[in-house]
Amino acid sequence: MKYDSDEFKRMEEKLSSAVGRSAEHIFKHLPIDKARLLILADFVTEEDFRNASRKDLLSVRGIGPKTVDTIEKVLEFLALPKEEQVPNQWIIRVKMAKGLYRILQIPKGYTFEELADSILWAFDFDNDHAHAFFMDGVAWSDYAYYASYLNERAGLGASDQVTLEELQIGQEFLFLFDFGDDWQFTCKITDERLVLTKDTYLLVAKGESPSQY
Repeated sequence: MKYDSDEFKRMEEKLSSAVGRSAEHIFKHLPIDKARLLILADFVTEEDFRNASRKDLLSVRGIGPKTVDTIEKVLEFLALPKEEQVPNQWIIRVKMAKGLYRILQIPKGYTFEELADSILWAFDFDNDHAHAFFMDGVAWSDYAYYASYLNERAGLGASDQVTLEELQIGQEFLFLFDFGDDWQFTCKITDERLVLTKDTYLLVAKGESPSQY
């Protein structure tokens, strides 16, 4: 993103005048270009946003309904009691081999089946075979969640019936995909975050994905 020198100077001045009061916690949820437009339009502090109507925000050139929706969600969240402002997404490192891994950000409310979809998406695989999650990290142990249509399997239950909320930071487990080719992915919960969206994000992609077929 390029700024002209006068624009950059004005942004700096506005943010400097609001030290300790700037709405950084709002801006971090917005694209950089949208945050820039709002700052230049004198929306600098949380108070500025709370005192503004939806119409006021939409009157800023380049700001549309989607951006205003995000701002309203952030303000709604900030109004919650502190005890309700808890991390709601996991950061998961998924490794296939040395130098080949992905780091995902995924909602805790997702099921293990949805995690399987996300892992395969991150590695450019089609989700067209069976899968299982071995929670002790040992392939074919009994401590596993299997794809829901594998009714004959024992284990802990179906992967579409259990959410990721049971996981903990530091926990490691094995995702096994395609019981013929036996693709194995080592998963580790590395962190948790508070995020307003309910989407999965690919944060880091290291190494080229292998060909599935």
